[in-house]
Amino acid sequence: MGRKKIKICPNCKIREKAKGKDKHYKGYCEACIKEYYQKNKEKLKRYSRKYNRIYRQKHKDKDRAYQKTPDRIRKQTIRDYAKGLLKNGKIQKIKCDYCGEKKELEFHHPDYDKPKEFIILCKKCHLQEHYKNRLIGEEKCK
Repeated sequence: MGRKKIKICPNCKIREKAKGKDKHYKGYCEACIKEYYQKNKEKLKRYSRKYNRIYRQKHKDKDRAYQKTPDRIRKQTIRDYAKGLLKNGKIQKIKCDYCGEKKELEFHHPDYDKPKEFIILCKKCHLQEHYKNRLIGEEKCK
């Protein structure tokens, strides 16, 4: 009844549970997929750039409309304010406020109603912060 199909990876002939997430790699084992990505990194980047360029061209009207919304303009103004403080030397990006990492630092505005209140986070912590907020928001909806 609820048995999963076990396929043989056509590349390495290992029996593996079929992933089924990506139609292009369905049936391949995870090790072979990772190996393919490592070998063809540049080729995949080119495909990605080409796809993104076509997608942006196709949806440019929608993007322009989004860029002109009052909420988007207000948020961008607040981000520019923080960048201006950094440029003028009034603040410095020294380390992440959460983990202490000194590379790939970004500003995080927890509340855009308070434009002067922001924290400096590394890219990883910044993504986690947004993900945590998204999960909290989903729990409230349920």
